[in-house]
Amino acid sequence: MSDTNGWATPGGPPPHHQPQGWPQAPQPGPRWNPDGYGKPGVIPLRPLNVGEILDGAFTTVRRNPAVMLGVSLVVVLITQAIGFLVTLPLLDDLNRVAAISDEVITERQAQDLLGDLLGSSALVAVVGGLVSALGSSFLDGFLTVVVGKAILGRKPTFGEAMKEAAPRLLPLVGLTILYTLMIFVGLLLCIVPGVYLAVVFGLATPALVLEKAGVGTAFKRSLHLVKGAFWRVLGVLLLSLVIAWVINQVVSLPFALAGDFSSFSSMFTGDLPEYTVWGTALTTLGTVIALTFTTPFSSGVRALVYIDQRMRKEGMDLQLARAAAAPAAPPAGSTDLTPPSGLPLGQVTEPPATQPEPAKSTESTESTERTESAGSTEEDKPKQDPEPPRPS
Repeated sequence: MSDTNGWATPGGPPPHHQPQGWPQAPQPGPRWNPDGYGKPGVIPLRPLNVGEILDGAFTTVRRNPAVMLGVSLVVVLITQAIGFLVTLPLLDDLNRVAAISDEVITERQAQDLLGDLLGSSALVAVVGGLVSALGSSFLDGFLTVVVGKAILGRKPTFGEAMKEAAPRLLPLVGLTILYTLMIFVGLLLCIVPGVYLAVVFGLATPALVLEKAGVGTAFKRSLHLVKGAFWRVLGVLLLSLVIAWVINQVVSLPFALAGDFSSFSSMFTGDLPEYTVWGTALTTLGTVIALTFTTPFSSGVRALVYIDQRMRKEGMDLQLARAAAAPAAPPAGSTDLTPPSGLPLGQVTEPPATQPEPAKSTESTESTERTESAGSTEEDKPKQDPEPPRPS
């Protein structure tokens, strides 16, 4: 399938019919070049390869360091600080277990120690998980808005990105909780169902943020976009996960070794490690630094995979080229459905319902036949085409 510029768009709109006769004047608009419909932002407007998706994610962070890294640092610092505070009671319980490991204790003492250990562990799991879900939901929504702007060559300020991300925060929290629960239950069922659900619904967050969709519609949109490209989406998301994990380990490992060296040495001696507040704080600091850099990268890859699938299936590259050439804000009173992010809305394609043809009465059929018979004389006459305008 190709349009008048020769650009191939899998699944895109049908080509325009070229009328015969005098050639029409060229219409202004996006034109094809080796970068597809151009490269107004961080990616070329055509279906992307894996390298272009990863490069686009890094380029987005590099062009918007204050907005992406700054907001990521603040959110990760808050969530990790809360996680550090709720971990302190657990450290005391773990050190008590290590201190009495060589002693003989009564059954009552063992039950009390086990109860304290389970209580502090549950506090860390519930509070830490809830705070982490809230922080990651906000960051995913905020960073996805920034990526959507960067694709069109725009650099949003904190206020502009926040204005679009804030109304989506509540449904994004609900989507994140449902998405996490589905993956958790799927992983319990021999891992494979969890991986499958993580991939087919992995593009729900960009759909919810950029299309202003509801939670259910966002899941349907992700399922539609991933359909037929499961292994490609799985490969890109898995590669980005490995890259983020390696960066996390490289950055946080020195802090972990310096702050909690006893845990590292206990791997060789077999002794129970001793946890300290200072060592846990230093390990948390390393985690904050690592997540500050890897969270924007992971969100960027996810958003670009979503954009790539829409360009492949819905011909979004041409729409993006037009959006990039349009003003950043619609004029007052405009009825254009394009959201403020500039990304065209998408929808789940469903087969059209077949409408039954109404039954024709015998009288109306005979009347139609008489009318056609009477008008056949005029229709059989050859029509003369109007003379086309001649060029000056």
